[in-house]
Amino acid sequence: MPQDPFSPLCRREILAGLAAFPLVAAWSADRVAAQTGAPAGSLLTDLGLLPEAVLLHPGPNAPPWEIAWGDPETCGALGLGAKGPFPSWSRFQTGFALDSLAAGFDGGWARTIGATAAQMRRFVTVAAPPVTGAILELVPAATMAVGPALAARGIAETTVQGVTAWARGEDNAISLALRYLADPFGGAIGKSSRVRLEGQRLIQASEWPLLAGLAGAAGPQGHADLAALCAALEDPAFAGARQVQAIVLTDQASLSAEPAGAGLLPWRLGIFVDLSDGKTDHTAAVFSYATRAEAEASARRLTAAWPDARSRMVESAFETRLPLKAIRVTGDTPAILTFHAHGENGGDPGFGNPSYRFLLQARQARDLAPFGL
Repeated sequence: MPQDPFSPLCRREILAGLAAFPLVAAWSADRVAAQTGAPAGSLLTDLGLLPEAVLLHPGPNAPPWEIAWGDPETCGALGLGAKGPFPSWSRFQTGFALDSLAAGFDGGWARTIGATAAQMRRFVTVAAPPVTGAILELVPAATMAVGPALAARGIAETTVQGVTAWARGEDNAISLALRYLADPFGGAIGKSSRVRLEGQRLIQASEWPLLAGLAGAAGPQGHADLAALCAALEDPAFAGARQVQAIVLTDQASLSAEPAGAGLLPWRLGIFVDLSDGKTDHTAAVFSYATRAEAEASARRLTAAWPDARSRMVESAFETRLPLKAIRVTGDTPAILTFHAHGENGGDPGFGNPSYRFLLQARQARDLAPFGL
């Protein structure tokens, strides 16, 4: 889905100082989960690597980051891919380099960055154009070809403020001389790139400040509510379904087309999630609140509004596209509100999850009044 156009100035203010710190060991979400006692699933692990500034409310007149997560490995293991050239990636609505995915399977990515789409286990991407970045979890040994592939293109390792990466171009610059259509790191427009390897993780950004943040070299990572949000996705009502893709919402007000006070009470962090066990799909929207009283008040508002709520986009009731299974509140500080839509049984696994697809399309169109979006 296309990104909303917005100014990058607020991103630069938030991240401008990140590269001014020496490189330190990244805090993994596994470590966070060990401290909180929450389950350490892949979604929690990967989102826990993002700079805290990316996951916080951006403030007045500052649009939020677009954050997408996907798990091609799990899609493949569950048989969710469509027949065709991009099997385990066919389900994704948002995510890493979907506009150049063909090159990920025909050898283009292998030549340009040393890794193929089939070697990518999971991805998390962040974008506030012109600033973009990604963390890719690769299969074992896949990183061995990354350095040689980049070096063969004349891209050299550079160290800036203690962070070392293969780098080309000035921060967030575009150069026709650097265009390479098969390069998923902005090569189609000749965009600047910095690539760093940490174990099986490939970390990439269009500028040094964001790279430092993604590498854990400056400032805190993750968000205090992530563990509780991901724990809510382990609820028995999901019947063991696994998380396969998600988007993160960081600021209700700047995403909303509704007047203040419409829909849910303001939340701190939200995630839309596509879950599946390979046969039955589920769609979830989870939101965190500082107190249980706030979460329960929002649950009552959503429960009352849902039966009569209608989508402007499709001119029909939301219930026809997002059939409600349950609205739940769990936890206390933070408290989590979960909207759980019915799954689909026996459908075409390659077609994806229609409820999740509609949820993302409605969010993009600012047509989710019951959620205050």
